[in-house]
Amino acid sequence: MGHYDIRIDREACVGDHRCGEHAPGTFAVDTEGKAAVIDPPGDDAAQILAAAQACRHQAITILDTATGREVEIGRTLRASSARPELLDRVLREHGALRIAARTLRALLDAPASGGEERIRSWTAQVAESLRTLQGSLAAHFRMEEARGFFAELAAVHPSARGRLDALQAEHGEILADLQALLAALSALSGRAPALDRAGLGARATEILGRLVRHESAETELIGRLLREDLGGGD
Repeated sequence: MGHYDIRIDREACVGDHRCGEHAPGTFAVDTEGKAAVIDPPGDDAAQILAAAQACRHQAITILDTATGREVEIGRTLRASSARPELLDRVLREHGALRIAARTLRALLDAPASGGEERIRSWTAQVAESLRTLQGSLAAHFRMEEARGFFAELAAVHPSARGRLDALQAEHGEILADLQALLAALSALSGRAPALDRAGLGARATEILGRLVRHESAETELIGRLLREDLGGGD
């Protein structure tokens, strides 16, 4: 959203922070309990547009700095999906998945040394974080596939069908990678050599990186399609 100016009507804002649920990198609540823009390009275009639409009091305005015109939030989202509530849910879940990924990354970055008890605790925490992420991701993928999210986007934007199909094809692969990693962690049982743990940590980082790239690519594509609906690109 580098070419957009995000403004908040403080009188209209009630501070329920729905905007921050959609775009946590862009919006926060200030000391007066009102929404504030902390980083205009902090999230993808799709998330910021969804945040503006989610505001029940219409307190958020987005201006196209290139044209000086106000972005028509509702029209933009409706043009990109036959069911805007489905797009809204997808973007909310992207935010939740990012939180789960950050939690796991923090655990992977933490040292796993200091004796067998500490290592067993680290392994258990990583496994629990992985299970949480896997469950959230599986539910997210099912929602996208069963409710026809990609099919609806492809119907509105036929030129994006190939990219949408490729993203959907990655779903099973990513889930299989996470399941294999969980099985490997379960096999450790606190007795494997430190080298095995280091290798599993590296593998987890690799899989997590793939997941982050996948979700970023999906959100970026949605953002690009929304920008096309606005009549312009980057």
